[in-house]
Amino acid sequence: MLDEVRLKLDTFPYRLYQPMPWLGLQGAARDRATASRFEAMLPVIERTASEDAVDVGCNLGWYVVSLAERGIQTIGIEESPPAYRSALLAVKRSGASNAGILAMRVTPETASLVPSVDAMLLLSVWHHFVRSFGLSGATDMLETVWSRTRRVLFFETGEDEMGIEFGLPAFLPDARTWLTGYLESTCERSEVLHLGLHDAFDAAARPCRRNLFAVVRAN
Repeated sequence: MLDEVRLKLDTFPYRLYQPMPWLGLQGAARDRATASRFEAMLPVIERTASEDAVDVGCNLGWYVVSLAERGIQTIGIEESPPAYRSALLAVKRSGASNAGILAMRVTPETASLVPSVDAMLLLSVWHHFVRSFGLSGATDMLETVWSRTRRVLFFETGEDEMGIEFGLPAFLPDARTWLTGYLESTCERSEVLHLGLHDAFDAAARPCRRNLFAVVRAN
């Protein structure tokens, strides 16, 4: 009963970001969009034979539980108390014994604490790094997270749709081209794969599309 009361407090009045069937919650803002990203990532996870994963900024833990249910040991990292409490409950309710949630804010100082795993998820997080620490700080953090990635890093970020307060660079000539070059130069010894455009929302909650990438470590 205490879990149910805490869940209601943690998820009201906010609109759900991810679908959470393990908690009986419906109407997520990124329902189909969350699944489309997962469908694009799974073949790469399988091709790279990834056995464990970390989701940096895991929100309510949908990817954490979904990967764990496929036999991939997964840790979600989340700094927001309402989100990580809900994620912990989702892991508990799912019955996944190979998943966990780490309550931590990832910063230039703590990025080296991210566990080293085969598959790293960095989805819709990098633009927050830029906003908090500047482009140079966000790049240093990406380099550190990449050093903790043994096989593949999945990367998505807010693009031109984000407000000027995020301090993002000009994505010229277009976001896909700029981000491909940025990932290639920041993540040494890698191959950058484009995994399509996926539905998202801008800072004003208007629909948009974002690029999803897989950065595969070269042998």
